[in-house]
Amino acid sequence: MQKQFLLPHKYKKVGWIILCSGIVFFYIIVLGTVLFFPWEEILEIGQKKQLSNLGKTFFNAMPFLLITLGSLLIGGMLTVAFSKEKIEDEYIFKLRKSAFLNAVLYNYALLMLLYFWLPNPSFLKFFGYSIFNVLLMYIFDFHTQLYPEYWEIRTKNLFKNAK
Repeated sequence: MQKQFLLPHKYKKVGWIILCSGIVFFYIIVLGTVLFFPWEEILEIGQKKQLSNLGKTFFNAMPFLLITLGSLLIGGMLTVAFSKEKIEDEYIFKLRKSAFLNAVLYNYALLMLLYFWLPNPSFLKFFGYSIFNVLLMYIFDFHTQLYPEYWEIRTKNLFKNAK
């Protein structure tokens, strides 16, 4: 088996906590932006209207919030993706390799599709988000291959409740 440089298994739990806190932080930012941000003032910027203190505070804090959010999400995903499993053998190595190749393939297929479908500024914004996509697809693909019986039980219960 090839030598892999992975974090110990105990860091996987820490990575899940960081990733979940990043997701919660993302929803807090989105809800805070939608509910409490003065959109009327932003839409009137073209008319040279000054923003209130809330708007100025939001604009000044937004770079810090986005850097913190990106750091939490990427750090959590990297920690989850590059932590050992309890039993690390050739089967896990094969799953890691296939999940990584699948994630890169899915990401580039999605990028090619969106390149023709979205206008230029929207595509460039999504292209920036592709940093998160590869890790997210890798984690999802690896864990669905590693624990297939868990996903079978979840989908059976999901479809059973839908009837």
